[in-house]
Amino acid sequence: MVCAQVCTANGGTGGECWLHATQAAVMRTHADRMNQCIVIEGRGKVLIGSKGTKHMTALQWSQIHAWRLSQHGLFPHFSSQDFVGAVTRTGGIQAQVMSAAELAVCTRVEGFSPHDIQAALWQDHTLVRTWAMRGTLHLLSASELPLYVAARDWQHTASWSNYFAEFGLSPAQQDTFLLAIPHVLEQGPLTRLQLADAVAKHTGAARSRDLILSESWGSPLKPSAYRGELCFGPGQGKTVTFMNPRGWIGKWQPIEPQLALQEIARRYLRAYGPATADDFAFWWGCGKTVAKNLFQSIEEELEEVEVEGWRAFALRATLPLMQSVEPVEAVHLLPHKRQGKNS
Repeated sequence: MVCAQVCTANGGTGGECWLHATQAAVMRTHADRMNQCIVIEGRGKVLIGSKGTKHMTALQWSQIHAWRLSQHGLFPHFSSQDFVGAVTRTGGIQAQVMSAAELAVCTRVEGFSPHDIQAALWQDHTLVRTWAMRGTLHLLSASELPLYVAARDWQHTASWSNYFAEFGLSPAQQDTFLLAIPHVLEQGPLTRLQLADAVAKHTGAARSRDLILSESWGSPLKPSAYRGELCFGPGQGKTVTFMNPRGWIGKWQPIEPQLALQEIARRYLRAYGPATADDFAFWWGCGKTVAKNLFQSIEEELEEVEVEGWRAFALRATLPLMQSVEPVEAVHLLPHKRQGKNS
């Protein structure tokens, strides 16, 4: 199965790949009968392998759970001095519902309150709330926003050009629209309506206003967020506002998109590993082929592991800690605030 997938990923046809995979399986079966040996690895786990081959590291779910709890600051917690770690080490905190994000951060940081999070967002500007993975709102570290923007590399997504074209915007008008948003946000936080009016006035195109107001979920504004030129600002009652985060981040260090995405993959595996390429694709919101190619690009840093019958990949550098962490016997409930029957 794996051989067929690798073959296909490298340009082989379906029939050729499955033929190669079948032949390889027959040969492996014969070799296994001749050379099978038992290898003891991990904490008393037994793996079957072939002589002369590298044996897979075995882990237990109790180790994985303890590792993930520690990486997420759920046990033990982060200190208030390292509250940004609650965002960086988890790869962002989901923030579609802000009160849920506050609850998630405060659960991970000793002595932290929602007021502290508001201060980090709107006064100290150490955090930013913006559209990120899967096109959903997250809290990110402001200093790491350039990394996420580079990894998103939204310019190579043709679907956004098609999306704007459906509203009658030509490629030139799309560029004008995207350039107008950070310009008008220089005047400070703007509500959606204020932003729509300002962009329409700046571009001289009334359809720009209609575009911004066309969806309450904010889809027309997501490309600007992916460019690092728009994020959420402080609310005005129940009305959201938008700001340009480049105003406080300082010098924006450009990062090569592929290198940025590789670093995102490493961070994902530190927080959620072991995991498969398909797991990453679901989390980041990319295609499975993109994720598989990404994992292949950092394969020298990865090691395939077996967790009670499940195979996945872990960063090789994290394995010693995974194997040595003490299992947590207590039950830890992950908080989440629900709002409405469909939330």
